[in-house]
Amino acid sequence: MKTRSFLTVLFALFLVFALTACNAPDGGSGGGEGGGENPPCEHAYFVDEIVPPSCSAGGYTLYACACGDSYRANETNPVPHTPGDFVTVTPAGATTPGLEEQRCTVCDELLDTRELAPTGSVGLEYEWVASSNTYRVTGIGSCTDTELVIPSRHEGRPVKQIWKNAFQGNTTITSVYIPSSVISVMESAFYDCTALETVTLSEGLLGIGAGAFCGCTSLTELHMPTTVNSLGIVAFMDCKSLTAVTISGAISRIPESAFYGCEKLERVALPASLGAIDARAFFGCSALEEVRMGELVGTIGEDAFSNCIRLREIDLSDQLKRIEQFAFYGCEELADVRFGESLEFIGEAAFSGCEKLGDIILPRTLQTIDNGAFRDCNAITRVTLNGKNLSMIGRYAFNSCGSLKEITYGGTKANWEAIEKELSWMPLGILTIHCTNGDIRIAY
Repeated sequence: MKTRSFLTVLFALFLVFALTACNAPDGGSGGGEGGGENPPCEHAYFVDEIVPPSCSAGGYTLYACACGDSYRANETNPVPHTPGDFVTVTPAGATTPGLEEQRCTVCDELLDTRELAPTGSVGLEYEWVASSNTYRVTGIGSCTDTELVIPSRHEGRPVKQIWKNAFQGNTTITSVYIPSSVISVMESAFYDCTALETVTLSEGLLGIGAGAFCGCTSLTELHMPTTVNSLGIVAFMDCKSLTAVTISGAISRIPESAFYGCEKLERVALPASLGAIDARAFFGCSALEEVRMGELVGTIGEDAFSNCIRLREIDLSDQLKRIEQFAFYGCEELADVRFGESLEFIGEAAFSGCEKLGDIILPRTLQTIDNGAFRDCNAITRVTLNGKNLSMIGRYAFNSCGSLKEITYGGTKANWEAIEKELSWMPLGILTIHCTNGDIRIAY
């Protein structure tokens, strides 16, 4: 009897549970279609989990029911990365850069890297500059490195200058690395460093002083940073192994004798900003074959390209007004010159001895052809003078131009006769002047 009563109670409890269970989505107890006549009751959800947002995924709150059903709510977007400190991965050496990494402190994703400058050569001499709270390198000191690395900092302060005569006459340094902290290499800093083959100049450098690398006879190539805006006289004079130079776009003039005697220099990239090439800038650069000038060059100084015996062609700027004396003297291979449309003055012996120079066309703006300007230019057969502004042809201007037979002149016979012509200006023989109103024949 007691057993039957217990079973009756147990069966009653089962019926109550069956009638009140949730309609689980998997078709479980109290399920949807085919779940019996009794409709399902509502879920009783509770907060099961709160998931905070991370750098790679959003956050949310997970709600769950005892039946196993769940859903997400209160969703949030991923949070930004939290940058940690830069950590050294590869320490910098004396001559090799190091590497630092920055990672997110939440997800450990790599966010950034930066290079550590070489620690630099040890034992160099320094001088503190109180006005700027910086240091400058003044000498080799006890350093014995042949591959010299100028450090960017000394005793916690920036190194800003390599001072005058700092390494003058050193015969053991073969390379030098100058960091971006250095803004100027002063006068004669590396003068006569005859073993110096490689120079690395960093962006940030502003000035290279007079004679800074003069006499570095082993230096082979130079790339000037775009930040350099000042170049001193004789800066690279007698760098006899230098073959190629790229000059900064911030340079407005090539100073006097800057590359004088660089006898192996083959290529020069002149910037569009260049306004002047001063006296003897490329004197005796006997391997130089071609020079392309920007449109702003207004003056070419005396002896600027004198004795550049392999120079073959020159395309002169339309802004150029003056070619000074001996500018292209003795350029034996120079065959083609395009004269700009603003030229006013061709100086004494400017093209004298250019034996292969062919026929020339001179602009209407030209006023003066000075003494011996084209003397010994034996390949010229015709000269065209487009304008009638010419007022003077100097002594021996076309003397010994044995092939010159005619000049086409942009003025009248009277205009031609009014030009001041000095003694022996023309070659021996008969010369025909084609004027706008007829010809003049001159015998000398």
